[in-house]
Amino acid sequence: MADQTPPSSGKRPDTRRWRTQTKLVRGGMKRSPFGETSEGLFLTSGFVYPTAESAETTFKGENERFIYSRFSNPTVGMFEERIALLEGAAAASSRRGRCSAAATTSSPTSCRATA
Repeated sequence: MADQTPPSSGKRPDTRRWRTQTKLVRGGMKRSPFGETSEGLFLTSGFVYPTAESAETTFKGENERFIYSRFSNPTVGMFEERIALLEGAAAASSRRGRCSAAATTSSPTSCRATA
């Protein structure tokens, strides 16, 4: 099988003149080395580190990398960048409901909203 890794320019697109529709579809997209036409969905829960030291610095917050998908992952990162682009903000942050995992694994009454 031939190498399917496309060359990467490493440049971020200039989005200032994009229309709203383009921002909705292409904003925040980061292609993987496979060169997909739309963002990939990262369904993994964890990530690999090249060394134990790299993992340690990441878990201490000294190195910006993805740690665990419930905290963030590339799919969520692209979503946050897209929202920031649409809102004209420097950054955006998304949060999940605190009971989303419990709701899928236990009884519906195990996680009730509190006032």
